[in-house]
This record gives sequence, structure tokens and C-alpha cells, in this order.
Amino acid sequence: MLGVLGSRPGGRPGLKRYPGVLTSATLLAEKQGTRVVGYRIRNIQPASIWDRLGVRDEDLVIKVGTLKLQRTDDLVRVRSELRDATRLLIRIKRGTRPQALNLGPAQLRKIREEFEL
Repeated sequence: MLGVLGSRPGGRPGLKRYPGVLTSATLLAEKQGTRVVGYRIRNIQPASIWDRLGVRDEDLVIKVGTLKLQRTDDLVRVRSELRDATRLLIRIKRGTRPQALNLGPAQLRKIREEFEL
């Protein structure tokens, strides 16, 4: 089980802090042989960043924007992808089916504001 750290000091009142909500799910490395192919997301709390991104319990998150999720360090870098992207494609596996979650500028702007990115 992993938690992701990182925050902006002196955040605005009433907004959710990034690290608290990112750790509001269980992230488990999923391997094929010895290679990590993504992170299985479980126990997603309502209104967390994972929920807002459209990720569901038991989804395997393979890629966020240009970032393949293969190491713990990559999870920390998700924040930069969310902060810097004008559009964002999240590649997941839901059950046995590969899918793409497509977030546009308005959705990303709302998430950035809500989570202080």
C-alpha cells in the first residue's frame, strides 16, 4: 500500500489538500513477471482526486498523460502531469478492457482549483 506525499504550504482555506486526498485510496503495484505495468487503485474515497479523475475501484492505472506508472516515484510525478496538462489522457484497464479517460481543459481547471494543484 502506498501513499503519495507533497503539498503546497499555506493553502487556501476550504480547499482540499493534494496529499490528503491522493492517499485516500490504496495503490498497489501490479506486475507482469518482474515488471510493474501500473497501479491497481482500491478503496477510493468519494470526492477524492481519483474519484474526480473518473478512476473506479479496482481500475489498473497504466499511464497518466505522458507518464507511465512503473515506479513509486512516478506516483509523485502525477501531480506535475495534472498541474501542467491542458488536456489529459489517463490509460486504465477496467476489468479486462483497456480504456482511456479523457479530461478536457474545464475539467482539469476545476480539479486544480479543488485540490490546490
